[in-house]
Parts: sequence; C-alpha cells; structure tokens
Amino acid sequence: MTSLFAARFWRKAWAFVVRDFLDEASYKLYFFLTLWGVVFAVLVFFFLSRVIPEQGAAALAPYGGRYFPFVLVGFAMAHYLELAMHGLGRRIREGQLLGTLEALFVTRTPAWQILFFLVLYPFLFTSLMVMLYLALGWAFFGVDLSHAAWGSALAFFLLTGLSLAPLGILSAALILLVKRGDPVSFAVTGLSYLLSGVFYPVEVMPGWLQTAAQFFPLTHSLEGLRRSLLAGAPLWEDPFGLAVLLFFAAGLLPFSLWVFGRALAYARRTGGLHHY
Repeated sequence: MTSLFAARFWRKAWAFVVRDFLDEASYKLYFFLTLWGVVFAVLVFFFLSRVIPEQGAAALAPYGGRYFPFVLVGFAMAHYLELAMHGLGRRIREGQLLGTLEALFVTRTPAWQILFFLVLYPFLFTSLMVMLYLALGWAFFGVDLSHAAWGSALAFFLLTGLSLAPLGILSAALILLVKRGDPVSFAVTGLSYLLSGVFYPVEVMPGWLQTAAQFFPLTHSLEGLRRSLLAGAPLWEDPFGLAVLLFFAAGLLPFSLWVFGRALAYARRTGGLHHY
C-alpha cells in the first residue's frame, strides 16, 4: 500500500514538473535570460568585492575573510526566499485568473500534495541556479570549496527550503482570501534582505537589529551554509540556529498547512477559487 501511494505521488509530481518545464521552455528568451542573469550577477558581485581589501573586514573572518564568497552564497540562497515568498502565491493567483485552481482542488489529491507539486519545479530550477552560482564562483572567480562540509551544506539546503515554506504557504493562504498577498510578502522579503546578512554580516548592524535578525530563518540558513561551504563547519556547530530552522520547519509548517486548509475551505464556500 505504501509503495503504491509513493508511486502515485511521484507520478503526479513528475507530471507537474514536465508540464511546468515545457511551459517555461516555450518562452526561450526568458529562459535564456534567466540563466544569463546568474552570470551577470556573479560579475557584479565579483567587481564589487574588489573594492574591499583581500583580507576583508573582521566580521568576514569566520567565512574565510573574503567578501566575494560571502556575498555569492548570500545572494544565491536569497533566491529560495524569493521563491518562498512569491513563487507559490504567484501560482495560486495565476490559477485563480486562469480558472484552473478550482479544477485542481476539487480532485481527490490532498491540498498539501497540490501545494508541493505546484512549487516542485520552481524549487528544482532555483536549486539549479544556486548550483550555477557556486560553480561559476569556484571555476572562474577563486571561490575555495575544497574545505566544504558537503553533508552539512546539503542539510542546510534542505532546511532552508523547509523553514521558508511556511512563509510561502501563509502568503498563498492570504492570496486565497483577499486576492492580494504582495504587501505582506514584499515586507517580509525586504526585512529579510535587510536583517538576515544577505549582503553583509549581521555583526555589522546595531545590537537591536542583530537581535531582530534572529527571528528570520534566512539568517540562520545563511550562517550555516556559509560556515559549512566556506569553512567546513559541521552541522551542529550552531545549535541555536539549527533549532530555529527546525522550529520553522517542524513547528510552523503544519500550522501553515492548517491555515491554508481553512482559507481553502472559505474560498470554496465563497467561490474565491476562480474570482478575479
């Protein structure tokens, strides 16, 4: 029974991935420019890093002392934040406008599976972009990954996705209810960019902002990934950060799914699944 469920689950998942890939690939120029955007971003940050002395600021010492690897990891991983805060909500809103959302949610497939299927291809494509950032940095710009703890890095990659997922699901629930989730999503995204150390170490901010940064999962994702990729740190080196990520992943994920379920039930009663 379990194997039959798994086979059906992954068959549906593969169907969504193929559908979304064919849709994206049909816009060849957009697909091409998206990948080239990675190259342009790497070049921008590389040239920017040359303004900072080779040894960097003291705050960069735990990450090898160089600014370019620091910001490369930060900006690459911020794509997961963008996906979480805007990706799922955008798919929900598109389904409302095109009239396909109701057809999805009247099937026997559980809502949590549909949410997973909707975001699976964007997650895989985002992961490809992150790998491309790191590969370009390593191959052409001297990013040293020889000491990377790849097991820890993989764990933080997965925890990043799981810890940010509740925020995206809550944003999607808000879109179901009010048809607009952008103000909240943009606020959370902007605060994360400001506080989580995407472009600069958290330690350079005032103390009260450093405290505020601890409430954002991206802060701890970036800290763990940078230490594991650039300094070879083990997974358990930062137990507090690991606990925060596990709280978001294991604690808030079920809550966000419950909230989405209530929002979905309300949208079904009021016809909100297909309203503009």
